[in-house]
Amino acid sequence: MIVRNFVRISAITVVCLGLAATSFAGTNPLIEPNGLAVDASGNLYVANTGTNSILKFNSNYVQQTGSTITKSITHPTAVSVDPLGNIWVANWATNGGSITEYQGTKQDMTGTITEGVDEPLAIATDGMGDVWVQNSASYVDVYSQPALGASGGPSLQQSFNVTGPLNGIAVQENTVALGTAGLGVVFGPALSTIITGTLNVTYTDEFSTGNQLAAGGKGKFYVADIGGSVAIIAPGANPVAFITLTFTPAGIAVDKVNDRLYVSNFSDNYIQVYSTTTAQLIETIN
Repeated sequence: MIVRNFVRISAITVVCLGLAATSFAGTNPLIEPNGLAVDASGNLYVANTGTNSILKFNSNYVQQTGSTITKSITHPTAVSVDPLGNIWVANWATNGGSITEYQGTKQDMTGTITEGVDEPLAIATDGMGDVWVQNSASYVDVYSQPALGASGGPSLQQSFNVTGPLNGIAVQENTVALGTAGLGVVFGPALSTIITGTLNVTYTDEFSTGNQLAAGGKGKFYVADIGGSVAIIAPGANPVAFITLTFTPAGIAVDKVNDRLYVSNFSDNYIQVYSTTTAQLIETIN
């Protein structure tokens, strides 16, 4: 049994703030697309919940059917690609679940995390090799990769109980952003600072619910609100409106190589692509 070592969130700073379709269907159509991720080459990865698989699309929105991952995938809710190109998947299950890792070039499963995993809903990786997992509605667990050449998989390093419920997580430039219901977005430093026991956070309540988040580069985060919109925010700054959606977003990812934003529609089985420079709809993948 995992005993969570809850860390009290201290030194809190509160700043109150609160699509024409083109079909690109492949062998594995989009069915309940959930979490999204983009790698360093601009390839899109989709947690396709309805088919228990991870789908890959290149930067031309063409599905790479030979790269579909199905091994040990069960009700995937989220996907993340680390700086080495490894693919991490959150597999949801009632009172359980797992985090599976796949070698990016071969799509081979290289490890599984079950320690502390409980209904994972979001996942993010940072530049230090840490894996951030939103477990259930209010837990954030941080797993650290073993040192180069060491044996064993990622181990649970830190566990936080954050006022929630939580709905998403993103990490970049040593900053973590958490989507919460009612509080909007919570910012805090990443593992190298958190491990000392201090977590400074900023709340922004302009969002009814910060549903999912994506790192946008240069300290900016894209936030998909369950009310049907996307905004750009940064720690200490007011949100900047980006787009209004006609659906409830399930997943969001930023392609910093090609200046694109991807937003998934779980219920209607499509993904919309927007320009991050003009906020205009580019394509709809379905």
